[in-house]
Parts: sequence; C-alpha cells; structure tokens
Amino acid sequence: MEYYKIDSNNPDETIIKKAAKVIKAGGVIVYPTDTLYGLGVDILNKQAMDRLFYLKGRSAGKPVSILVNDLEQIEELIGKLYKIEYTAAKQFYPGKITLIFNSKDKLSIPRMSHLKKLGFRIPNLKLTKKLIEYVGSPISTTSVNISSKENVRNIEDVLAIFGDKIDLILDGGPLKSSKGSSVLDLTTEPPTLLRKGEISRSEIVQILGNDISTNYCGKYLITFICSGNICRSPMGEGILKNLISKTKFKNLVVINSAGTLNIQHSPAHIYALNVSEHYKVDIHDHISKHVQAKIVRESNLIIALALDHYTYLRNHFPIYKNKIILLKQWKKLKTLTNPSVSDPIGHDEQYFKNTFNEISNELIRISPYLLNDIKKYATSNGIKI
Repeated sequence: MEYYKIDSNNPDETIIKKAAKVIKAGGVIVYPTDTLYGLGVDILNKQAMDRLFYLKGRSAGKPVSILVNDLEQIEELIGKLYKIEYTAAKQFYPGKITLIFNSKDKLSIPRMSHLKKLGFRIPNLKLTKKLIEYVGSPISTTSVNISSKENVRNIEDVLAIFGDKIDLILDGGPLKSSKGSSVLDLTTEPPTLLRKGEISRSEIVQILGNDISTNYCGKYLITFICSGNICRSPMGEGILKNLISKTKFKNLVVINSAGTLNIQHSPAHIYALNVSEHYKVDIHDHISKHVQAKIVRESNLIIALALDHYTYLRNHFPIYKNKIILLKQWKKLKTLTNPSVSDPIGHDEQYFKNTFNEISNELIRISPYLLNDIKKYATSNGIKI
C-alpha cells in the first residue's frame, strides 16, 4: 500500500498523479473530499467496482455516488440534463451536495447499469478537482466505511477498518465534517432531500426558491387523510398495513394517517376500533393528529378519503399536488359522481362496517398500482427487495 501526506488546499501534483495512475490501473484509493474521506475507483472498470462493493459490504442493488469535474461528464454518462436539472446543478455545484438525476440513456456502469437515476458530486476542494482532472474520467465518491456503519474522519480509523486492502491513501489529516454530503433527488416533484448533510434543508430551500420534500429513512411513506383522523383514515391505515404485511415490500413501506381538522388528540372512534378488530385490523394504539407541512413533505403518497380532503390538501400544499390522490377516483378513467368515502361520524356501528368495507375494497382495487409504484421507488433508489 502506498501512503502520502498531502495538503488538500495546496496539493503536491506529483502525488496526485500517482493516485490517478493507481485508479486508472484498476486500484482503490482513499482520498479527502469536501466532507468526508472517499473511496475512489474507476467507475467503468468492472473489477474495480466489484472490489469496491466487496470492501464496502454493499448490496448489489445499492448505488454509489460519482465524482465529476463538470456537467459535461454527467451528460456523457446519463444523457443531456433537463433544463430544471441543469439550472439546479448550476446553483448547487461545486460543493457539499450530491444531486440525483434521471438517466436518459441506459447506464454502462458496472453494478449500476440497472438504475434509472444516479447521484453526482462536483468538488470544490482543490485536491479532489485535480485528482479528477488527472484521472480524466469520473470516479466513485462513496464514503470510507462499511455500509450502514458510521463515517470515518481520519486515516487511523481508515486503517483500522480496511488495513492493507487499499492500494493508496492520500492523508489530508482529520476532517471536520461528520455528516457527509447532503443528498437531493431532483427526479421528484418537488425535489426530495434524502439525506441531511453539510447543507441544511433551509439552505437548499433558499437556493431553489421553493419547498422540498424530505425522506431521511429510505422508506416509502404513505399517509391517509380524512377530517378528524379518528374514523376513515385510521381504518385505511390499518387495512393497508395488513395488505402490505403480506407482500415482499413489508419492510420498505411506512403507513400513517392525519386529519384536516386541528382538534384535540384522540384515539380512534369506538366503532372504528370495534369494526377494525372484527376484521383483525389493529388500530388500538392510534392517536389522531393534524396534517402539517412536514407530514406532506415527507410522504411519498398521500391518500385523501373524500373530495373535501383532496381539495384541502391541494389548496394548502400546492407544491405537493402530484403526490396527492383521491382514493375512490385514483386510476379510474371515468369521473365519479361521488368520489368520496362518506364520514361515518354520527351513524351506527353497521354504517362504520360499511365504511370499512368500502375503504378495504378500494385499497384492494388500487393495490396493483400501489405495489408497482413502490417497486419503482425501490428500483430507482437501488433498494434490493
């Protein structure tokens, strides 16, 4: 293993050329980035990529981000950027952020050819910029750790984890960052902040000039919305949880519910509890809550139970309208005369049972479409099911 001390801001170019030579020969190096230490390989070298995934203990379907010097290198890999992607990239690059773009062409990157989108960084650090320049092509910029383990900030920890499995180390000294880069997915509308890093959500919103979604847990979040969140939406939540629990996506999906009315926190209505229990759906732990921007922002899909809920959500959160659906109307070509699930409040238990069955039947109807969307989410995020 080769080892070199180096000044990240005023690097010795002779050393950088040696590191670039190792990468071009199919080796693995450790190098400092704007945030953490990165593992660098030639992303077009299959043996090098296989070795990188082995070192990281990374599953075959999970991507690594890519370091480039300019937007032209991104377009060479994924095709021409859309105008909105290009504008965002110009606003954020170079810096401490990974932007995820749609791939317009089929990827020719080993271990990642199946992906529909990919994350890229353009560095601001002089050392890293020079490294890419001398390599002459993009390299990996995944953090130096075992997948799902904590990031490391100094070379001593790198050596403790990987020992002599690395071909070359560029030691830029201890790094201040512990969060890594922020990860912003530009393929969704609005863009989704997948990881909180060195650039905060508020900074990103200020740069973009509009709000963004957030999904830090890597799960597919579904939220049911009714009025008081004590009858229809908790029943919908419970029914869908049962349906999803019988699928291969059970560990990927999170389901919750909320209401458009800002009322006192309450358990589910007694009739909703009784009817759900009769059908072996458990909602006993449910406590109502008011729908707020954070809930809408973090959800991948929002299911409104009635037309007034659908209208409320689109009026109050217009930027998220593309993820708001009306349960009875979704995936139906013909516009329904009555697209709402009626509110059972004030009616007897039989009415609640009818409401439960109506919601259940609709969820069974849409489940193929829903599962297909979840599958797309898993595929596009490199999540192996």
